[in-house]
This record gives sequence, structure tokens and C-alpha cells, in this order.
Amino acid sequence: MHIPPSLYASMRFNFLYADRYVFRRGWNYPDKYVPYCMLRYILTGRADFLMDGERYTVERNQVCYIPEGCRLECHALEDEFSFISIRFATTVQLNGSDFLSEYFRIPRVTRQADPEVLGYFQQVYENATSQNTSKLFRIRGNLELILAWLVEHTPEALVEESDQPEADLSVEGLRRREALFLRRPAAVTPEERRAAIAALLQIDGDSLTPEAIGRTIRGCGIWARAEELGTNRVRVVFPGTVGIPAEFEQIEKIVLDILPCHLGVEFYFRFLTWEECERVGFTWVIVDIQGYDWEEFQMAVPIEKE
Repeated sequence: MHIPPSLYASMRFNFLYADRYVFRRGWNYPDKYVPYCMLRYILTGRADFLMDGERYTVERNQVCYIPEGCRLECHALEDEFSFISIRFATTVQLNGSDFLSEYFRIPRVTRQADPEVLGYFQQVYENATSQNTSKLFRIRGNLELILAWLVEHTPEALVEESDQPEADLSVEGLRRREALFLRRPAAVTPEERRAAIAALLQIDGDSLTPEAIGRTIRGCGIWARAEELGTNRVRVVFPGTVGIPAEFEQIEKIVLDILPCHLGVEFYFRFLTWEECERVGFTWVIVDIQGYDWEEFQMAVPIEKE
């Protein structure tokens, strides 16, 4: 299958977790749904991997690709079975299909992996468990080198040549580009949708400053600001909005999708405080006269002076 060149601009692979596992004969991993993509380099032994009911027998020096959304079951076949496992997420999804399999034809099992591929896996694992300040760059680079190697050994993946301009920002073009992302941007007009697409295309695991996160969130049509709370924690606030924003369920999904998975996220909603009640002289008598119910009362935030 041909790969539309426009997909290259939107592809991001967000690292989630890596570890090395050693199991003995008799190890069984029960049938489960996999909510992320996985790459496994088999170090020793043999095992049966059942993916969506199809059996694959994997062994030393093979790479197994397990796509997001499949069902996985595993059974060790030898006295020692070990592998390095990498979990990651993609920022593109096409009508529920697996992007890497559908467009790059990456097989479930790639045999006779080169020693350099093992080196890439080891680099991801070692950096994921280190305190190296450059580890995010090394993890991301080696993860993409693994995927590049797999694609290079898949001759069916060919770049599509097209006479059409790449920057297709017509309404139909926007629909096609929006289909690449896990969540539809919270934007309505074509201008807002163009800004949202531009913001999403800048997302990667290294844009971790509050300013960069805030720009990306606002680019998706969400008027919000990110504040740093400490190591790997951010708070998302909604300036000028009292209470819970309209369509917050969708907003929450978008924000959690675009932020790196290792960040803890909390949402802050603006409601009337007791200090403000005292400052403006609210009493229960006044509340009763105004006819507020409890929900209306907690939304009665005084207008802030410029």
C-alpha cells in the first residue's frame, strides 16, 4: 500500500514504558486487550504469542510488533524465555485501523533481526531506567530507529507520489487531516480547525514547558493555561470561565491525549470561595433573596477588576 506523504508530517510516537522480562517454562499471560502499541525483542527461548486469535511462535533474535487494540495471550515454551518490551502510542489513527500495519506493512513478527536493532532496544531500556537529562531524546531517537529498521525490511511500504499540493487546508482537506488524530479538535470554524491542526502537528514528547503545553492546548480551540505544580505535574486552568467548561468531557480527552503520558494532570475549575463571600458581604439571607440554588450560588463569582 502507498503511504501518503502528508502522513509523515503528522506522525509522532510517544514513549510510554520499557522493561526487560525473564520467564520460566509454564509462564502464561492470559488473553487481554492491549491499549497501546508494543515492540518486543526476544532475547532467549521460545514462546507462543496469540494476537487476535492468530498464533505466532517467537524465538531468539526476532522482533514482535503488537498493535494497539489487539488481544494478546502468551505461553512460554522453554525453560527460560526473556525479552525487552517497549510500550508506545501513536498520534495518528486511521478509521480504527492500525497505522503501522496498514500503511507501513510492519508484520507481527520480523525474523533474523540485526545486532544493531538489539542495540536500539537496549538503549531505550537503559535510558528509560536512568536519570540522564537527555534520556527523552535518546529514547525517542532509538524508538524511531527501531521502527525505521522494521520499515526498511518491509518492501511493500512505498512513498506515494502525488501532483497534489501537500498543504491541503480546504474543508475537505481538514476533514482528512483531522481523521489522523485520536480526538477531533475542539474547534468549529475552518480557521479554528486550521489552527488546531497546526498545533497538533507540533506535539511531541519534548514539548514539556508550561508555555509550550499551553500553546498546544489553546491551538486546539481550548482556552486554557498550563501551570507547573512540581516534577512531572501540571495543572490546567480555564481563565475567564466560571465552573466546568462546556463540553469538558471532550476537552479532557483532548488534553490527556496530547500531553506526555508521564505527566500528572489536574484540572482547576473556578467557583465562588468563602473568602469571596465574606469580601462581598454574602449572607444566607441575601442568597435566599437572590433566589440562588446551590449550583447558581457557587457560580456567583464576583467580577474581578482589571
